[in-house]
Amino acid sequence: MVWTIAEHFDTELLKKQVEIFQRDFAQEVSAEYIRLALERIDDNIAWMTRNFDDIVNWLKNNGYDTQGSIHEIETS
Repeated sequence: MVWTIAEHFDTELLKKQVEIFQRDFAQEVSAEYIRLALERIDDNIAWMTRNFDDIVNWLKNNGYDTQGSIHEIETS
């Protein structure tokens, strides 16, 4: 379950929430699953860091309004 949820996490805030979950439920959840989930989140964060500006530019160049949602991503 943790792996499936973390597959879509791509911010430091969401990573921190998984780390808190790990701390609070260490006995109930496999450490290996949490480790893999955190690795996946790190990969997602790196991908967003590399590609964010290109995605925003593509959206703007193709007629999409990015003001509200982009601000939310940048501040999370």
